[in-house]
Amino acid sequence: MEHSQKCECFFFIPPTIPPLQKSPRLQLFNENHDTNRIYSQLKNKQDNFVQHLLFYTLPGVPTIYYGEEFGLDATKGGCDDWNLRPSLDLAKFANQIPAGQENLLSEIRHLASVRLDCDALREGGYQQEFVHSQQFAFWRTHQNGDALVLINQQDLLSNEFIKINNSKITVLIPPKWGRILVPSGI
Repeated sequence: MEHSQKCECFFFIPPTIPPLQKSPRLQLFNENHDTNRIYSQLKNKQDNFVQHLLFYTLPGVPTIYYGEEFGLDATKGGCDDWNLRPSLDLAKFANQIPAGQENLLSEIRHLASVRLDCDALREGGYQQEFVHSQQFAFWRTHQNGDALVLINQQDLLSNEFIKINNSKITVLIPPKWGRILVPSGI
């Protein structure tokens, strides 16, 4: 998925999704044994961090295909697509992680932990807050508390003004990254 296409995908997410509660949950995949690796599809490799932030905060159950947590780079080719599913010797592979993806595994672990601790991210409803060409924000709503997810797709620091219950806050969002805010006392 090219960078420009990635930003446009925000417009295809329904503006509202009710809480999942006991209904079936969507299984989310970035890649699998029949698709090109997500890292191979990104024009700007730093978008891989934003991709995973969305993956762990949008409604559904994130499913990691082995090698994705290291930013494995592979595309389908001709009749042979074995490069999509290599045998990984983790002791050797740890020294061959693509440049710029060294922190991806720790970020994925952190996102999984945040998701595990936040009912809104696991089971909550979804409500868009705003959609811009380079920024995206949405609420995950749950009876036990809400979470606000802010995404900055641009290469620059973003100063976003967010209104929460008629109050305005400024949130600094690093380039190619985002924030997960869990308001308290509202």
